[in-house]
Amino acid sequence: MQKQDKHNEKLTHNKQKEQIEIIEQEAIEQEAIEQEAIEHNIKLELERFEGWFPLHTPDLTSFVRLVEEQKTAGRRRLFRDLSLFGAVAITAVTTSLIGLAQLPGIYAASQAAVFVGFTVWVAVFNRKRAGSI
Repeated sequence: MQKQDKHNEKLTHNKQKEQIEIIEQEAIEQEAIEQEAIEHNIKLELERFEGWFPLHTPDLTSFVRLVEEQKTAGRRRLFRDLSLFGAVAITAVTTSLIGLAQLPGIYAASQAAVFVGFTVWVAVFNRKRAGSI
């Protein structure tokens, strides 16, 4: 009798286990169905939203034109800056040569003063920079 009870108990336990597995499988399937329904609803709403605001692919020629305009403006700025640099350089060299020809002593003193001043300025700048690091 005990064997039969144990056997019945084992069968009951196995049936309960099978029922639990079936319930778990049904829950997984139900969750998958709900997930698919949610994804379907999201896709429908996204399509509806895209209908409100249609996609517009901009014309490539407008971008090409914009790039060309920027290149042209860059070339103009470069030419302007190089022209200004050339004018300032020619003026500085001419002034220096005139000063050298007219007053060589004052020219040498001014060159020495500029050299010493620049050296001191670089040393102070580098010290401040090294202190901040």
